[in-house]
Amino acid sequence: MTLRIAGGSFRGRILQSPKSRTTRPTLGAVRTAVFNICQTRIEDALFLDLFAGSGAMGLEALSRGAKSALFIDRDQEAISCIVKNIESLGVEDKTLVLKGDALSHLRRLNKKFGIIYIDPPYVTNRNQANALIDQCIETIEDRELLEEDGILFIEEPYTKEKLYTLKKLRVKDKRRIGGSELHQLTYY
Repeated sequence: MTLRIAGGSFRGRILQSPKSRTTRPTLGAVRTAVFNICQTRIEDALFLDLFAGSGAMGLEALSRGAKSALFIDRDQEAISCIVKNIESLGVEDKTLVLKGDALSHLRRLNKKFGIIYIDPPYVTNRNQANALIDQCIETIEDRELLEEDGILFIEEPYTKEKLYTLKKLRVKDKRRIGGSELHQLTYY
């Protein structure tokens, strides 16, 4: 499967994707849905691509007018792909790539983002995956990493039950796209 930027100034540009079984690119339909939802919010936004994989989400954000993108992933192959994709698009001055544990990096961040995209690796242990998502949400809320009018997206495999622990955020929308479910969270 060829991974391409779907819209904006880099539309049609091909991206490299990690070959690892733990990393899977976000489907074009999911990316399109995300950017349709946040199209009025993307211009000059700071974008956080958590569990970034190929970096397609953050690069798509830059293509559509985001001011900058921060990519976080722990997999070395993913980091290499992100760096190559950034270089091929010539957006080094608008990006920062951090290698390591997502939660550790979240706990050290001190800036607010207009859009945050969380796409943790799909794992067979749903309790473990839900706990990781809850920890990310809790850290984002506690450290106030999302701008007041910002949007937090979570992509994960579709299941009937979702029980996030939310303090300040609320689920504004959720939709099923193929085997994925996309959640949109905002402040009350």
